[in-house]
Amino acid sequence: MKSDYDYQFPWRPIFEIYAFSGWLSGAGLAHFTSRWSGLPREPFDWLMTACGVMAFWRLSPALSLWYRKRRLRQFRFQYLDAEKLVTLVKRNPEALWFGWGFDWVQKHAQLAYEILKRDVSTLIPSDHQRMGSAWIHGLEVSESDIRQPLQHTAGHTLLVGTTGAGKTRAFDVLVTQAVLRGEAVIIIDPKGDKDLMVCAKRACALANRPDRFVYFHPAFPEGSVRLDPLHNFNRPSEIASRIS
Repeated sequence: MKSDYDYQFPWRPIFEIYAFSGWLSGAGLAHFTSRWSGLPREPFDWLMTACGVMAFWRLSPALSLWYRKRRLRQFRFQYLDAEKLVTLVKRNPEALWFGWGFDWVQKHAQLAYEILKRDVSTLIPSDHQRMGSAWIHGLEVSESDIRQPLQHTAGHTLLVGTTGAGKTRAFDVLVTQAVLRGEAVIIIDPKGDKDLMVCAKRACALANRPDRFVYFHPAFPEGSVRLDPLHNFNRPSEIASRIS
């Protein structure tokens, strides 16, 4: 029975594969000898059975370690189409879906430490075309949906990332979910990101309400709504302060 103090190191060489090969070779040698030596076959059949059981017993942990190490290398970009996002929102409308992942606990910190304290390239081939450290997803055998209850979003949500890390894509997912729930969404974007504007427009079309999308940008009056900040006022002094 495993305890909390068991030490597992899945990034080591897969020594079990050598044991598996040895037992499998023994079974093959016993089979060859029983067929061509002219000796009684029953002892060799028992030997082949024992070697086969031992080979199978060693194969299971070997495959487990191989799968763990393969997950570090194989993770690629995941794409989410709009229809699937609609399904995710309908499945749990009272929660905000962030993506796929896992809860980071002590074992993941230990596994990451074991990777970073040695030459990472021995486990993970370097790819200068890819940003970030996608191998972090491979620290867990399987991932599940990461959700946050809507009542927990009453405060602020901070997204931090370098250029090209996926902040706009994350905003796209959050904005689309809010639009699909029928909420009013106000986006103040000082940078004027065109992709974010297109995402918001697409979200309204996905909710079958393209007329809900309203865009304001003084530099593009042909596609912008018009606002009159001087239309309503209570005191004449407000006009001068708004103009200045």
